[in-house]
Amino acid sequence: MSGAGPARYLLLNYMKVDAANVDTVAATVRLPRPTDARFSRAVYRHEAGDRLMEFVALPDLSGLEELLTHSAWREVEDAVRPRLALDHRRQIHALCDVAKPSASAVPDAAHVQLIRAEVPPHALAEYRAWRRDVLLPALSALPGVTACAAYQSVVSTEPGALLVTQSRTSPAQLTEAQQATAPKEALRHAASHFTLGAVHTSHWERL
Repeated sequence: MSGAGPARYLLLNYMKVDAANVDTVAATVRLPRPTDARFSRAVYRHEAGDRLMEFVALPDLSGLEELLTHSAWREVEDAVRPRLALDHRRQIHALCDVAKPSASAVPDAAHVQLIRAEVPPHALAEYRAWRRDVLLPALSALPGVTACAAYQSVVSTEPGALLVTQSRTSPAQLTEAQQATAPKEALRHAASHFTLGAVHTSHWERL
């Protein structure tokens, strides 16, 4: 799936790891698997250092069973699970809008920012139009941003919208750039007009 652009569906495989086991788990998860040709993957570490995120491209939802029942995946999970602080948290998100496309089906930049927000169903159409026309252009125009796309949860413990911003700059530099008038006002508008509860932002570094 390399070079196909953002995945139609993105599987997020979240792992919270005991501090002493982060490097071991990361090395195990990053090992090549026979399924990689069909399901592209990328592994990132949270800025706090104790969490890993495996991004997996799914061409369609029927591929999930094929992926998770493959012997190579079961072997990795059997090796990793005893070293986790919490069991795997998995989410599937469907691609909605692409403001700046990536060449890869999964994130491939040095840094990724995830912004999550739940939007009430009655406001989804208005929110998506505003996001497409205002928020995504503001984010994708920031210095250092290499790709920017919006997803909607399909199966998730955190339902709602997911913004995936890829950047070659550090989290601090991206956050500083977002404090510029246009992105700052756009994010503030979303929080006050559309979202339910808090907007959650996290930063990840590629391994």
